[in-house]
Amino acid sequence: MTRGKAAVRVGVIHPIESYWLHWGPESQTGSIREQMEERFQNVTRWLLFGSCDFDFLDESLLPDLCTEAGNPLKVGAMSYDAVIIPGCETLRSTTIERLKTFARAGGKLILMGEAPTMTDAVPSNDGAELAALSSQIVFEKAALLEAVEPYRTLRLENETGSLTNHYIYQLRIDQDCSWLFIAVGEPAGNPDFVKKDPVNIVLNGRFTVKEYDTMTGRIRDVKTAKRGAQTVVNHIFYNQSSLLLKLMPVGETSGSVQAADANDATQAAGVPGAMQAVSGASSTAESCEACGDSALAAALREQLLASGAAPKALPNRVAVTLSEPNVLLLDRAEFCMDGGAYQPAQELLRADNVLRSQLGFPARGGEVAQPWVLPEEKTEHFATLRFTIESEVEVPVRLALEEAEHASVKLNGKTVNEKVSGWYTDHCIGTIEIGTLQKGTNIVEATVPFTHRIGLEWCYLLGDFGVRIEGRAGVVTAPVRELSFGDIVSQGLPFYGGNITYHLPVSIGANGAVVHIPHYRGALVAVEKDGKRLGETTFAPYDLEVGQADSIDLVLFGNRVNTFGAVHMVGEDDRFLNPGSWRTQDDGWSEEYVLQKVGILSAPVIVPDR
Repeated sequence: MTRGKAAVRVGVIHPIESYWLHWGPESQTGSIREQMEERFQNVTRWLLFGSCDFDFLDESLLPDLCTEAGNPLKVGAMSYDAVIIPGCETLRSTTIERLKTFARAGGKLILMGEAPTMTDAVPSNDGAELAALSSQIVFEKAALLEAVEPYRTLRLENETGSLTNHYIYQLRIDQDCSWLFIAVGEPAGNPDFVKKDPVNIVLNGRFTVKEYDTMTGRIRDVKTAKRGAQTVVNHIFYNQSSLLLKLMPVGETSGSVQAADANDATQAAGVPGAMQAVSGASSTAESCEACGDSALAAALREQLLASGAAPKALPNRVAVTLSEPNVLLLDRAEFCMDGGAYQPAQELLRADNVLRSQLGFPARGGEVAQPWVLPEEKTEHFATLRFTIESEVEVPVRLALEEAEHASVKLNGKTVNEKVSGWYTDHCIGTIEIGTLQKGTNIVEATVPFTHRIGLEWCYLLGDFGVRIEGRAGVVTAPVRELSFGDIVSQGLPFYGGNITYHLPVSIGANGAVVHIPHYRGALVAVEKDGKRLGETTFAPYDLEVGQADSIDLVLFGNRVNTFGAVHMVGEDDRFLNPGSWRTQDDGWSEEYVLQKVGILSAPVIVPDR
């Protein structure tokens, strides 16, 4: 959002300088700083999620940006009708001077909590004088939102009329219109539960409104209602929704979609997909196969189910196609340096530090320097990794590893003479065709350079096979040709990160159907018909309308969370990752794999239009 200027009427004095007063040893000042941080976060959240946009005012910049105070308080390109002092203990004399002038000129000063007791960090009575010119309120959410009510540019209301508490917005004034963007401001929670949230957007003034769909690139009229001198837009938000509206003052534009003028076309030209004006978006369901609108498709699905339509029956297992070879993660091996005795099997990043300790190299850890910042050096040492792989089938395989061009590989004691023939997900991870696994136990040995810059990294076995996890090991099994709807980890694909096409043996009649896919773990799900992409469902409500077809395919776009992720880190509720996540210790570490769910987790609901 860069067009025009933000419509903000409220400024908040940033309390950083009061915070600095208490900077010191944690044992002496930690509690008060924690309290001040909590208050700072609260003010920010109360205003943003209370649908009152604001700007923080920096005291150090105020003298240069506000050379002469008045009402409104003009700071740079912005003007403020209300200024909040959020429990500051000290203010600069330059700030106090401007705020006094602003208040005496009729500007609204809102003092939260106690008045400042210092000026320029020196005790003074200026704060008391400022308080006399202010509306002093308790440091509470309700009091703050009541105080700023007259200075709102809009309200976001629930159906009950109360303010919403998890949306954020920005309103910008352009040359002949305004632009309003609204988005969900907090995590959506459990993605498996579609949250349908009707919201009333209450705008000050009378407008005709158009929605600019940033996902599909289309423009459509939006129905509005009057509430006195205000305009009300009702919109249904879902878990990850956002909304972009163009607001045109009544009397300055016809609001006709067909009359979407050259200005609309110009504004749309820079939008991916080139926005196209379409007619008549409304709250009733309509055909949306062409537009790919998930919300419209969801409304149609609800209408069809209410009218008695029965979802299509699907088999327990369906045929699938993988977009790339399956993978067995090789992250645990016996290891030795320069042809010495093998040491017991360990996870390779841990084994790497064992060898570094033996050579007197610095250990690698969570804050390790990246290899490319270290100087080049001559390779004087080589590490050998010995992987033991159990297989229930005979299958040709490739080994993927870093430094593949400098590696030597053996399979079951026989040297592999093949050279690097490709790469796996990254050009730095080369692949070598190493031959055919035999039924039973197989030994793969890989000797790789070992320097300050180059260490041990996980390797990968690729091929047309399945994988069964047994504790800390993977067993190679027959290839995966079918899947049930559910987690693929337990169905032969625990480390697979590519795409999966689910072939659904259902026919769809001439009136089409709505496909609803609420439970999946992956990047997104695409719907295809006869090899043609119909659209993707990424965000709630996870619906897509499709036309007549003998069968349809669902393409789950995978991710590499179980391929390259922190697969030994314990703690499902703490998935914040950093370099140390691959090297956790004590109870944060599991020798057995800790894998994430992947796949279409429940059968899609396909509702035909009768």
